[in-house]
Amino acid sequence: MNLIEELVEKYTGSYSEEAKKTSVYSSGKYTFHPQNGVLELDGTKISINLNAVEGASRTAEPYRIVLYLDKEYQKPLKIFPKSLLKKLWYGAFPQKHSSLPDTIKKQFSFFGNQVLIDALGKDADFCKKIYNEKTFILLGKKFPKCIILTPAHGIVDLDQFEKFLQILKHIEAAIKSDN
Repeated sequence: MNLIEELVEKYTGSYSEEAKKTSVYSSGKYTFHPQNGVLELDGTKISINLNAVEGASRTAEPYRIVLYLDKEYQKPLKIFPKSLLKKLWYGAFPQKHSSLPDTIKKQFSFFGNQVLIDALGKDADFCKKIYNEKTFILLGKKFPKCIILTPAHGIVDLDQFEKFLQILKHIEAAIKSDN
């Protein structure tokens, strides 16, 4: 049983997968195996998508965890790990997000609604959970009703999976608390 199936079973959601598809490219033979899980956590719909790729080159499994908000919120948010260049830049010119702990400021770049960023910075549990995780989080204009979390290096186990779900729930709570 894979991680998506385990999580969906734990929260009594639904799971689906497509048949494996094989394609041959100049770089080698690749196998694609899309999987999808949908569950409800505290009244919020969450979908987990995995487009597993096997074959010629090893790639990280591109998980995408999407939390669906109840309505559109005009609070854009981007959180992503800082590159080495950005870390050096931060050393010279620190970010001005006063509510974010220094450990989080050094590790992540935050862009978007300043009130939302400040609320997340004051949430000690959120900061604890996101610390040392390499994730990309987006709530943007293209999908204003969805918070999308994409781990950079796949997901190791069910505990890490649930931690990502809790990170999304913290962001949802911060968005709704301001309205």
